[in-house]
Amino acid sequence: MYKFKPGNLVNWRETYADGDISKDMGMGVIVAIRDYPDLNYHNYLVFRNKHKDTMIFETHNLDFYSISKGEKNGKQ
Repeated sequence: MYKFKPGNLVNWRETYADGDISKDMGMGVIVAIRDYPDLNYHNYLVFRNKHKDTMIFETHNLDFYSISKGEKNGKQ
């Protein structure tokens, strides 16, 4: 099952190759889910508001964004 669905507002985090240090972060919208059933893997195409572009993210680099509180939230 997917944690996010198209249209969800999320916080995204881009990391360096080591995966621990953040290179960039911001708010965006899930545009599509890219599913690879043969590999049992999926990722998300996210429109990044900050850069006005799209980028692919894995689940661990995304969190739900709470509109009412303006902060990230682990719930939908």
